[in-house]
This record gives sequence, C-alpha cells and structure tokens, in this order.
Amino acid sequence: MILNVSRLWLAWAPVAVAIAWLLRRRKMSWGQVMVGVFLCSYAVWIASVAFVPAGDWTKAPEWAGKLSVNLVPFRTIVNTFHIYWKQVVRQLGGNLLLFAPFTFLLPAFWARYRSWRAALALGVCGSVFIESVQLLLSLAVGHPYRSVDVDDVILNTAGAALGYVLWLMVRRAARLDQLHEALDRLE
Repeated sequence: MILNVSRLWLAWAPVAVAIAWLLRRRKMSWGQVMVGVFLCSYAVWIASVAFVPAGDWTKAPEWAGKLSVNLVPFRTIVNTFHIYWKQVVRQLGGNLLLFAPFTFLLPAFWARYRSWRAALALGVCGSVFIESVQLLLSLAVGHPYRSVDVDDVILNTAGAALGYVLWLMVRRAARLDQLHEALDRLE
C-alpha cells in the first residue's frame, strides 16, 4: 500500500510543479501558488479515495448485493449512530470535513470565493459530482463498490459551510489584531 501511495505522489509531483509554474505565470503571489498546489493535490486525493475502489474492482465484494442508493435525507446519518463510535467519527466526520479545506482556503486568496453562495455551491456541486460519478462507475463495472447517499451531500455541504465560517472567524480575528495594533501605535 505504501508503495502505491508513493507512486501516486511521485507521479503527481511533476503535475504539481506544472500547476505552480502556471499559477506563477498568472502573476499570483507565492501564497496563492502554494494554496493552489495544495488544493489541487487535495482534490487528487479526494478523487483517489472517492473513485478508485479498494481491492479488486472486477469482482463484486461479499457485501455487494444490489446497488446502494439512499435518497432519504438523514437516514444514513441517524442509522450510523447505532454502530461502533470509531466508524461514526470516520463516516460522519470524514464527510463533514471533506470540503472544509476548499471553503477555508479559497476565500483567503481569491476574492470571488468570499461569499456564502460560493461556499455552498462548492459543497453542493462538488458533492453531487462525486456521488454521480460513484453511481456511474458502479453501473459501469456492474456491481456497487461505493454507495450513493444524499446524506453525503448534506454532510459535505455542511462541511463546506463550516470551512467558510472558520475562514470568517480567522478573518475577523486578524482584523481585530490589526485594529489593536493600530490603536497601540496611537498611544
């Protein structure tokens, strides 16, 4: 497993350098370049986790019966609390935090992402895209290897909102610090 991950990042390194070079050519600051490369790398990691099945994807796993699609809001969230707590943290926490880095970092460096609308659109659209691709891939291989769940969309969108709220809090704290420093200079 470590070898596969190492190969993935080794293959990704030249792409990351190319992204950095392209962003720098667009006259972006080094901070923007670093955030851009990080977010692209994070997006590749999300895609590898969300779309690449673990194990042998040519055979249906033992648990696979029929395609698992949940369109009832909060069903999986409520049912998750009846299982082992580590699984609850992994399932709910992972989905909740999936888009938070995007909505925390994008507004810090790019003004067009500094709105609730942008944060929620990123959460909803990104999550619906992931769930749709998982459904299409399951149909393409002929058996489910990922479940498709509206609760994932809900949690991902809530996480995107959480990331945006954290950005707003950090931004406000930074402004307060600047105000305090300015007031200290006046004394």
